[in-house]
Amino acid sequence: MAARDSGAAATSEVAPPGSPEGAEAIAAAAGGGSSSRSPDGHHGGGGSSSSPDGHHGGGSSSSSPDGHHGGGGGGSSSVDADVLERTAAPLLRVLVAAPALAALVWDQLNAADATALRAVHPALTAAVAQVPWRGSLLRTLKSVPRWRAAFPAAAGVTLWRGIRDADAVVASLPPGLEELDVWGCKGITAGVSFGHLRVLKKLGCGGTAVGDAAVASLPPGLEELYVGYCGGITAGVSFGHLRALKKLNCSCTAVGDAAVASLPPGLEELNVWGCSITARVSFGHLRALKKLGCGFTAVGDAAVASLPPGLEELNVGECKGITAGVSFGHLAALKKLVCGWTAVGDAAVASLPLGQVELDAAGCSGITAGVSFGHLAALKKLGCGFTAVSDVAVASLPPGLEELNVSGCRGITAGVLFAHLAALKKLECSRTAVGDAAVAFLPPGLEELDVRGYSGITALVSFGHLSALKMLACGDTAVGDAAVASLPPGLEELAVECCEGITEDVSFGHLRALKKLDCGETAVGDAAVASLPPGLEELNVESCSGITAGVSFDHLSALRKLDCGYTAVGDAAVASLPPGLEELAVSCCEGITAGVSYAHLPALRSR
Repeated sequence: MAARDSGAAATSEVAPPGSPEGAEAIAAAAGGGSSSRSPDGHHGGGGSSSSPDGHHGGGSSSSSPDGHHGGGGGGSSSVDADVLERTAAPLLRVLVAAPALAALVWDQLNAADATALRAVHPALTAAVAQVPWRGSLLRTLKSVPRWRAAFPAAAGVTLWRGIRDADAVVASLPPGLEELDVWGCKGITAGVSFGHLRVLKKLGCGGTAVGDAAVASLPPGLEELYVGYCGGITAGVSFGHLRALKKLNCSCTAVGDAAVASLPPGLEELNVWGCSITARVSFGHLRALKKLGCGFTAVGDAAVASLPPGLEELNVGECKGITAGVSFGHLAALKKLVCGWTAVGDAAVASLPLGQVELDAAGCSGITAGVSFGHLAALKKLGCGFTAVSDVAVASLPPGLEELNVSGCRGITAGVLFAHLAALKKLECSRTAVGDAAVAFLPPGLEELDVRGYSGITALVSFGHLSALKMLACGDTAVGDAAVASLPPGLEELAVECCEGITEDVSFGHLRALKKLDCGETAVGDAAVASLPPGLEELNVESCSGITAGVSFDHLSALRKLDCGYTAVGDAAVASLPPGLEELAVSCCEGITAGVSYAHLPALRSR
């Protein structure tokens, strides 16, 4: 049976068979009741437990720190016996008597669901025990025996970041475990050992005290290892015994050339960003390498030359050893290259393979106004901001390009045209001379546009033809009320900060899909605020001269973030704020008195 992955660290502290806990979710699984899935298809359990970097942080888990199940985010529930009777029979038929169909059901459930399933019927308790669950979240050493008893076939587990005696918890884990995530666990020490986990395939222990000895204890069959930001990893670490290793991330550690040399030839992905790699390093023995991140190291032209021809993704951003003479010509399979803020020049661009899909060459000092991208017919995304790229270079771009960043390129003039880029979805050209004419010839399918600062945009500009536009940033330009009026009704984000053409008469009433608005340091006033759609979630009216003590935000029921500092906002305006507001900035608002109350804002986190 394939292992079941919860997709996020699921709380799986075990409830005894026969309890009603979680029966609502089980009813949904059997075809009745409400589903335990969130709108995006993931199991929420009362809040996300993943941090922005994709690692499990415990979040709003449905378990308390002592490891006891909290019944999800909605509190305890009492379920009628008839409900259990109606749901148990079909569940038993599917999960016990129909293996093929059961496999499909297991794929949709996580370890937290399994805890509820065990409460429905003893036969389901036995069925749950046979599933190789992944993603269970353990919070205490005491919870390990209960977890092992309930899920003896479990293939993966995550430790809560704040867990105590973490080394002891690791030592108590079953030897058949295949995946372990202890990312950021403060209780993991340099003395931890993974030696008893002989079939471990995947280990995430970044941001811990894991060191060379712990790495040496890893089983030879390990395939994926994350030790990024582990201060205990030194230049003397060796990965030589990990012959099955396919993926390694040891970014921001002391890993050096010797450690790279010890890597197995079958390695496919390697991240040594910010490591102690020198210009003498060689990747020549890594013939299976598909993805390499070695940015912010001393990697140079020779190291690039040693790379295997099958490499598909390469990041050498901010590598001072990369010169204008570097060549990527031997990397025939290269699809994505990040070489920003190096000396890469026109010749290096010319050496790129025809199949190049993404290129980030921002700030590359060797790129001139004469550079051509004409041979890169498959290019979808290009970043070459803050280089000497010119109108001629833009003209050489392939028609299939979808994203382009030429911000800060002094060679871009008011005469530049993007009309041939029919597939363009996102354009960033802030701090260039791009003007009204260039905007007028943008493709109608454009979704994101950034023309902020020092551009040739005037009060006469119109965005009316950009019917698919979702985001517009045009702060620090001459954009005015008429330009705002020309915006499409589907716009979701708008930034017009410091636009002197925006007056107190401006209206946002036609922008019914607007979610985020920044109009700080303009003449926007109470009437403009009143015209905002009820679905607005973020608003910045800082230093808006037209905002008075009479302004009201009570119609903005979805508002989550508001900055109205340096305005005449007072106690009455604060009282009009919706209860869901999470962030509020009211710096230097003289109308706010000592008697102001925020009691009606239970979700407020900062002000």
